[in-house]
Amino acid sequence: AWNEGRSVTDPRAKALVDRAVGELALMHARLGHADQMEALFREMGNRPVIGPATEDIIAAKEGLWVKQGGPRAPKAP
Repeated sequence: AWNEGRSVTDPRAKALVDRAVGELALMHARLGHADQMEALFREMGNRPVIGPATEDIIAAKEGLWVKQGGPRAPKAP
C-alpha cells in the first residue's frame, strides 16, 4: 500500500496509506530492522502523517533512536 499510494492526494486514500506506512515502520522497529526503518523514513521525507499512524511513526522513530544509541544512563562510579 505504501509503494503504490505514497503520492495519493485524496484525504481518505492518504489516511489509508498513512496507516500502512505507520504499521510498516512499527513492524520494522519491533523486528529491529534499523536499515529498513532508515530507508523508509528517507522515502517518507517530510510527509505529514495524519490520524492514528502518527503514533506508530513516532514509536518507530523512537525505537530507531534507541537502537542507534539513544540515551544512555550514566555509569556508576
